[in-house]
Amino acid sequence: MSIVPALSRLPAPRTENAEELGNGGWAAWLRGHLDPAWRTSEWRQDCWLFTGSVHEPRSSVALCRTEACDTVVSPANIFCPFCKEEQKRSPLPDAEFARAFVPVRNRVPFGGVPEQCRFTKDGQRCVRPRHCKELCATHYTKWKTHTSRNAAGRWEDTAVPYTDVPVCPAPACPLPGLYGRGLCRHHAQRFREHRRTHPDADVAPWAAQQPPYLAPHQFSLLPLPELLRWEVLYGLQQVDPWLRIFEPPQVRRMVRDLAKTGTLIGDITDQQMCPRSTVAVLRMLGRVRTAVQAGHAQYTGTAPAQDDVLDLRALGQRSRTPAGIRHPKTVDLRTIRQPWLRGLLRTWTVQQRPDADAFGRTLRGVELASRALASRPGTDDPAGLRYDDVTAVVEAFRTALKLDGEPAGWNYRMSIASHFFALIDYGRRSGTAGTLSAAFVRDPALHRIPEQETNEDEIGKAIPEPVIRQLDAHLDLLGLGRARGQRSLAADDLQLMYRTLYILLKDTGRRPLEVCSLPRDCLETRNDQISLVWNNHKARRHRRRLPITTTTAHAIRTWQERREQLHPSLPPAGADYLFPALTHLSTRPYLHTSYLSETLRHWVDSIPHLHAEAQTHRAIRCPSTAPSSTRTPSATPTPNATPTQGPRSTSCAN
Repeated sequence: MSIVPALSRLPAPRTENAEELGNGGWAAWLRGHLDPAWRTSEWRQDCWLFTGSVHEPRSSVALCRTEACDTVVSPANIFCPFCKEEQKRSPLPDAEFARAFVPVRNRVPFGGVPEQCRFTKDGQRCVRPRHCKELCATHYTKWKTHTSRNAAGRWEDTAVPYTDVPVCPAPACPLPGLYGRGLCRHHAQRFREHRRTHPDADVAPWAAQQPPYLAPHQFSLLPLPELLRWEVLYGLQQVDPWLRIFEPPQVRRMVRDLAKTGTLIGDITDQQMCPRSTVAVLRMLGRVRTAVQAGHAQYTGTAPAQDDVLDLRALGQRSRTPAGIRHPKTVDLRTIRQPWLRGLLRTWTVQQRPDADAFGRTLRGVELASRALASRPGTDDPAGLRYDDVTAVVEAFRTALKLDGEPAGWNYRMSIASHFFALIDYGRRSGTAGTLSAAFVRDPALHRIPEQETNEDEIGKAIPEPVIRQLDAHLDLLGLGRARGQRSLAADDLQLMYRTLYILLKDTGRRPLEVCSLPRDCLETRNDQISLVWNNHKARRHRRRLPITTTTAHAIRTWQERREQLHPSLPPAGADYLFPALTHLSTRPYLHTSYLSETLRHWVDSIPHLHAEAQTHRAIRCPSTAPSSTRTPSATPTPNATPTQGPRSTSCAN
């Protein structure tokens, strides 16, 4: 089998030695592959400075948790140092302190720019920053000398307001250069320390390599060697999509630990490169090095398409979970015994960049097919495959097991079969599997996986009716305390949303995902009967109708009215859903089920007394670690309710 057509876009192989690496070829490649539009509101390429913005939702930067404080902090949702010291001395809880405390500072924080000198003469005000007594350093000295000597006249008569402020020569430094050698206070102190070990150092070249005073939400790449500077910037741009939240403090610590390193390309481990780094910094360094090494492999022509061990994260694979792909994720294709099948999967992965779910199911299908073909003669040659070989592969799918040894469900077996044959079709279309036998094709009539009939709309686990009545009695607590979404919605709106979700789970018996993903207009009325329009994601049956009571419909309409008022402040991606995503960081346009499950768990745990009914009808106290059928949100109380008379059927669809 030839894989040349599918790999035609890969760079031609070339060699690169250490001398060429230092001569600028690698650095030029990095510069050519940088994204000039990367975080334009935060990154300054001219001075290699990153300043996190409170308006960027994917940066862990925010204002101080104290409502009356405007200090920028990172990570988000913490107190600034000044408010933190006051909070330690305060008897108030954190939340109440954040609302009530008003900081009053009597000095400018180190690294901050003071206000102008108050001295004014003939309508001209001194523009230099204040030093003491609301005067700049020069005017304060003049006032102090005049006062201490009891000189005649007014000191203002001989004083002249300054019309210029000397600029510190360090790039992007906002502080005035009023100290030794024209430096600001911060850099003058740093230069004195530098002169202790380099007594002949000149201030101009030294200052050109110095970052400004860095606040917690800033980092600078200037302290790094030039090649390493380009490598780190390229790596940060590549790993940014892998991160849910970008944390400037971690990058600043990584830059500090890399100061004596020349390049990220090498065989030493992250721990050896930065032995004093924390776990979080090493995690960030590992991600950056993964991206840089993948770029270097592309530069030298040894891209991962030639390897049997693929780094999926370096290939740009995306996860559909909120946390993303946190750790390096490699797959060893050598477990696939047939070279043609291994090459086909490798090429498809490199060229198509599948997401985590599609790749996982395709890989599982290929592994089962490889195992089935390995027991048959002549299957290493794709041109010699026969119709019987397809039958053996389909039989492997029919009898597929889960990783724990239990029989796999029908939906999963159908899915891996579909993904495998979609891979075969891709190989034929792209020319990657041009020599594949025409007899190796699935028969739609004979190569079927029998469906197991189950009523997916009614499956559930019973929840005792007494437990549901106790939960209903404590609805006023739902949405309070540690409810998810407190940063996005007001307390009343958050309570209303979770109360509506609970009512839908309780009255309809639908799964949490089916409730969270309800369409915005989910009510339908026919012949005076109100029905809920919902999607059965597990069985892939969409636009289903479920009769509901007028009480349930009233709860939905109440939330719909409030949702219309909140619409302008919600992310636009969730405009079509009844319960939209609350932040721009969400990987799905609707409320993630983890928000619902965690909030329900905290709510149930906050109920003072919750009893279950034993078989003898004697009330017993539910322990704090009660079974999932009564305590955990994975088995949320979701009785199936219809408008008919009689007791409700309690169920919780998993």
